[in-house]
Amino acid sequence: MASRYNVWRFGLLIRFATEKYEVFNGVFRLNSIHSNRLAPSRDIATRFATMDRVKHLLSGGYWWDSSRSCWIQAGAAVQKILLDDPVFQRHLGWVSPKKIVPGAVKLFPAAKSPPLAWNDTTASKHWLTENPPNPESAWRRGQSLTAQSGDKVAVGSWVWGLNAEGRSVIGRITEILSGARTLVTIEQFICGERPHPEFEWPVLRRPNGAEITQGLGNSFIVLSAGSIQFVCSVQHDCRLGKCRPDLSRKEMQEREETSRIVSLIKHADGDHFILNTIALHNFVRLSRVLPRPLIELKPLNENHVAFHKEMAAQARVN
Repeated sequence: MASRYNVWRFGLLIRFATEKYEVFNGVFRLNSIHSNRLAPSRDIATRFATMDRVKHLLSGGYWWDSSRSCWIQAGAAVQKILLDDPVFQRHLGWVSPKKIVPGAVKLFPAAKSPPLAWNDTTASKHWLTENPPNPESAWRRGQSLTAQSGDKVAVGSWVWGLNAEGRSVIGRITEILSGARTLVTIEQFICGERPHPEFEWPVLRRPNGAEITQGLGNSFIVLSAGSIQFVCSVQHDCRLGKCRPDLSRKEMQEREETSRIVSLIKHADGDHFILNTIALHNFVRLSRVLPRPLIELKPLNENHVAFHKEMAAQARVN
């Protein structure tokens, strides 16, 4: 926690948010490009110091006025720039968060993806509920949509959603349609009860024929866009499939092929995957939909004290 004195002295805390360092390399590069090359390090340092002075002034920071022997700050009109000018707000990272509209769809350009009839869509072949859309209705393919979490998901994304019964399902998006309503077709996978023997992550697999006929799972399911909850990280189970680097191609650099050859993994099957449960993104949401045994964090060593003593003893010997 910062003291009130530090806020008075150095300005608003938003000036020191870590997000501003994400664009540091880009700003550093621009400063280097615009340098006269006689003393680039000095020029870059001077420009960064100047930017910090501007941020200090606009955010209400104080500085010592030796002529009046007191601390002063910029006038109200100068500080008002930060409140009214969106350009300065973006540069300082002080912007209102974008409003999340779950279910909002971004369409492909009409020239690249013309409208298609309902019977020509993947969703029409897997519609299981009553009142299907009009067979003659026109639909546009969606490029991406916004999940309930605010994630932008597209075709090929692994997501969690809610089916018609309100049950959480996981799958891979195969189609996004926008017409009288917005629909998402998902290739559904089943989350196994036992974790992976090596990674200890949940195992995903396609439903088998018996499960489909018994109503325990469907190979594809059509959901409304608002039912898509959040995106998740899923990896192919190469250990089970014994996938090998059987493919190769030339490495690309600056959009051009090089003479260096890189190996590519050829997946043996497309039926078995593992769900990454240690990803930080959407970890809380993921922990709410998975059973406790699949998300529980297990220590590598039950007796931490004994383990630390053993490691310390080995370090002393070495």
